[in-house]
Amino acid sequence: MTLAISRTFYIDGKGKLAVGFEAFEAACAERGVSVRVGRWQVPGSPRCILVGFSKLFDSKDEILAGLWERHGVDSLTGGWDYLEPAMFGHASGIVIEEWLRTEAGPGRAVAQFHEWMTGSGALYLKDNQPHVATVFTTHATMLGRALSATGLPPKEALGGRSPEEMADQIGVRAKHSMEGAVARACDVFTTVSAITAAESELLHRRQ
Repeated sequence: MTLAISRTFYIDGKGKLAVGFEAFEAACAERGVSVRVGRWQVPGSPRCILVGFSKLFDSKDEILAGLWERHGVDSLTGGWDYLEPAMFGHASGIVIEEWLRTEAGPGRAVAQFHEWMTGSGALYLKDNQPHVATVFTTHATMLGRALSATGLPPKEALGGRSPEEMADQIGVRAKHSMEGAVARACDVFTTVSAITAAESELLHRRQ
């Protein structure tokens, strides 16, 4: 079974909420995450979980400190456009953990995370549910996007500086740090093209 985790929508085939997941919803609510289960109106109608994560902002300092202590994720310069995805990713990790505990039961599971915006969820599972296989997919690296404005290939654009130095210089340190930590921590790291793969190896030191 495939689950989609979303901040924005949920619906079943008749436009109604699914029922029968009260224990799962209650378990998530106890941890500060509100959820609703339904069906996504796309071909195949995969099950979809809507995730409300605003209550986690009360614990953001603790969550970010944990990311630093366990994975070296440098969040100090992260603005709202970094904090919100970091909290959503963390909430998604909790949701997956509770789904496995209350609904799916023991067995094999794979969790795939796209882009740095969901990365804290993968790191949460590495810490708390290490038996869950994790896949991280980047479509273009955060630093690579920024460097593309120079018109030079990434290696030339670095100009002899480390990726961390350059990320700090152009103001994407937190996002780059999260992306790199997830790329190196996940069981499988994938990209969408050979160009992005070469860029990722240069900037995150993992093929």
